[in-house]
Amino acid sequence: EELLLRAYRECHKAVMRCSMNSCSRDKAVFHLCGHTLESRPYRVSADPVSIHLPLSRTLAGLHIRLSKTGAISRLHEFVSPEEFQVELLVDYPLRCLVLIAQVAAEMWRRNGLSLISQVFYYQDVKCREEMYDKDVIMLQIGASLMDPNQFLLLVIQRYELADAFKKIKPTKDQDLIKQYNVLIEEMLQVLIYVVGERYVPGVSNVTKEDVIMREIIHLLCIEPMAHSAIVKSLPENENNETGLENVIDKVATFKKPGVSGHGVYELKDECLKEFNMFFYHYSKTQHSKAEHTQKKRRKQENRDEVLPPPPPPDFSPAFSNVVRILNCDIMMHILRTILQRAVELETHLWTEAMIQMVLHLLSLGLLEEKQQLQKFPEEEVTFDFYHKATRMGSSALNAVSVLMLLEKLKRVPQLEAQKDTVSWILQMFDTVKRLREKSSLTTVAATSGSEAIKGDETQSTQDKEKAERKRKAEAARLHRQKIMAQMSALQKNFIETHKILYENTLEAQGKEDTITEDESMSSAIDYSRIALGPKRGPSVSEKEVLTCILCQEEQEVKLESAAMVLSACVQKSTALTQSRSRILELSGDTLDPLFMHPDLPCGTHTGSCGHVMHAACWQKYFEAMQLNFRQRLHVEQIFDLENGEYLCPLCKSLCNTVIPIVPLQVQKINSEDAEAVSQILSLAKWLEIIIVRISGYSVKNAKEGEKQNLPAFTNKGVGNSALEFHSILSFGVQSSAKYSSSIKEMLILFATTIYRVGLKVAPNETDYRIPVMTWSTCAFTIQCIENLLETEAKPLFGSLQNRQHSGLKALVQFAAAQRTTSPQVLIQKHLIRLLGVLLPNLKAEDTPSLLEVDMFHVLVGVVLSFPSLYWEDTVDLQPSSISSAYNHLYLFHLTTLAHITQIIVSSATESPTAQSPDNGEEAQSAEFFCREVYQYTSGCFNRDIPGWHVWDHVKKGIMPYLRCAALFFHYLLGVSPSEELLQ
Repeated sequence: EELLLRAYRECHKAVMRCSMNSCSRDKAVFHLCGHTLESRPYRVSADPVSIHLPLSRTLAGLHIRLSKTGAISRLHEFVSPEEFQVELLVDYPLRCLVLIAQVAAEMWRRNGLSLISQVFYYQDVKCREEMYDKDVIMLQIGASLMDPNQFLLLVIQRYELADAFKKIKPTKDQDLIKQYNVLIEEMLQVLIYVVGERYVPGVSNVTKEDVIMREIIHLLCIEPMAHSAIVKSLPENENNETGLENVIDKVATFKKPGVSGHGVYELKDECLKEFNMFFYHYSKTQHSKAEHTQKKRRKQENRDEVLPPPPPPDFSPAFSNVVRILNCDIMMHILRTILQRAVELETHLWTEAMIQMVLHLLSLGLLEEKQQLQKFPEEEVTFDFYHKATRMGSSALNAVSVLMLLEKLKRVPQLEAQKDTVSWILQMFDTVKRLREKSSLTTVAATSGSEAIKGDETQSTQDKEKAERKRKAEAARLHRQKIMAQMSALQKNFIETHKILYENTLEAQGKEDTITEDESMSSAIDYSRIALGPKRGPSVSEKEVLTCILCQEEQEVKLESAAMVLSACVQKSTALTQSRSRILELSGDTLDPLFMHPDLPCGTHTGSCGHVMHAACWQKYFEAMQLNFRQRLHVEQIFDLENGEYLCPLCKSLCNTVIPIVPLQVQKINSEDAEAVSQILSLAKWLEIIIVRISGYSVKNAKEGEKQNLPAFTNKGVGNSALEFHSILSFGVQSSAKYSSSIKEMLILFATTIYRVGLKVAPNETDYRIPVMTWSTCAFTIQCIENLLETEAKPLFGSLQNRQHSGLKALVQFAAAQRTTSPQVLIQKHLIRLLGVLLPNLKAEDTPSLLEVDMFHVLVGVVLSFPSLYWEDTVDLQPSSISSAYNHLYLFHLTTLAHITQIIVSSATESPTAQSPDNGEEAQSAEFFCREVYQYTSGCFNRDIPGWHVWDHVKKGIMPYLRCAALFFHYLLGVSPSEELLQ
């Protein structure tokens, strides 16, 4: 004790010498709210200032050590009260804290990185214990020994906020007002720390373990953390130890690691009540993230979003007077002034953060008074925060009490987020009032009647608020029900108007239910390997339960569930080009990607490593990578985060997007109904129906003022009646699939990435080329895989790696689902242009020559966009299983015939090589077809080409197209491939 006291005396003398030498003898007088402060003039913004204050911080450390040991009771023997001059001791640490505030207010911008670096390390975990924390302690020493009004006047003066609290409207200069607002926020924050931060041995009766537990609790309130992350965020003692191991099991539970790498500690539920939103070791980012996390948690628990401060431990005797600054006149003036500005809606003179801090100070004052009233009789409690906060001031400015301002604050629309906190504080006012009134039985008896009435009034007010909220929720629910009923009525009306549209579908469903197991098995055996047409085999769809590589939780893939995704990489590729010398037009603003040239000069390839994540887990992982990158700017990255690149969490392969996993929609076909439809729906009839439908849409769009890209019809016998327009629906329709909002979000995200990378343009979710790029990457990726399998002489099915299989499956299902996120009118326009290549009587604008189009890209485009023809204004429809079967079959016929024509025209110019002629049926058909084509091409090639020569070229040329089509329809429909394709 003797050694501590002597050291304290010598340190005190050294600090006083510094203070006396650097200060002028003149004193400035500061008046506010009836109180006066005489102090030496000093401005942090203009006079010399330093962050490095070793003597003041040593003195603060010695002071709390004396408080902890009890030796502080003998301090007057070594330093007399006249010599102490606490306002001078406080000044240096206060200047340092003001400097930090002014840096935050951007008043020191011209001082460069040197000052920013000093401020960073001042509050960083490596230095804060001996710098920042000691400055807060020195302010607590000042608050405990000075008059509270004098202390707050000194704080206001050093923060250079005298004008801000003297006048209602201090200035019209917006920059200065913004500066004032930041400085007020920083000052209120420091006052919260001075009053509320008591977890220091000596300042209150806590142990080192309590301090470490509190640090860990607040770290885990931000998010679950790994052991290494917690260690890095805790200060080390003189033995380079954090003390983590001794306390971690008391406050957290360990969640075992998964495949992704490390396990994390999660905070125990019973420790959540210790969360303090204004914990003094939080950075601004950590503060906002912790607040968001805790409010989100309370919302999920169906509780209000109020986050009151936890009851703090009592100050030790040497610091017990600190709480007086809460109920002094100057504090009430500060609180009242800020609340008054918010209530009067002077939006430029206050911020929501400022109001949040004022509410926190009010909460601390009420908690302190409540704790004292619960421990001591009312007559012994001198802390009268309730009385001061409910009392009206004498001046015109202070004519309204803090309590009255709080009542008005609830009606400020900009502070809707703080409504729950204000309600909690008003309840605390009522609680403290009741505790005060329970001081004697006589008082209770005398006031019980009025208390009951007021209690009933308060309760009735709360009940009214709850009833109002309930009424609004009920009104919203009824409104939703009304809208759903209207939609249902529209659907029923549509069905009644067009009964023919649904008859086949309903009959098919009824018959499917009556088919016996034997019949269905025999049907599956007969037709299980056919993918197109009325004899299409059943879709092989198993229950798909996937495990997220990040959180290790399993989830079944469903339309209505949260999205699961595959890590993927989208990139431009020239791997399949047939002409390297071809000039590529890479300008994204002018490029029309709808038609791919047969040379495949440059495509968009999508690859995947096959690793599955929840969409939410992936987003957190990507955000964490971005945060880590920003914190390590000096480290060179091997990938471009700005362009969305990242490393797969498991295999570390380079990725730049994710593919949403969309479940396969199983479709069953009743063979009897399919046969019945086949008697009516020939290819010619189907073409006629399609032309009528497109014609009807074109006329409709023309009436609505959309005259662009309208197809010209050369077929003169086409009618446009309503019946014919709806004829396409007669062969079966069904409601479109409904995807969860999470899946829709991922559909848009992946489609936008394909568009951005494939065209080298900025992201634009509404661009008309997004669906086209989706179909294009689907087709090009299938062509790449087919080419690879052919080169390696591997079978088309059965030899794909798991990552290729899962990636291709997800890509094709995504391409089919993406249509639902785009306007159907846009999809129709693309479809009409694609069909313009295939149909001679349908000429859309900018239709290229048949020889300038890759037919597999056209096939993918028309198949995936064709359901848009079923779209109606009032009902969201898509083709039924039977309709889809015929659509796929006839579209495949059209594109295959077009591709054969391409092969014949391009090969007919070559002279036949010496070969033994093959005059089989195929050769004869090829020769006949060649002559047919000759008639329509104005004799651009020799009509006397041998049939065997044409047939040979067709066999070789069409094989890659057929193999690609087999892959596409397998992954689109889920029909098992034939045995030949597995070998």
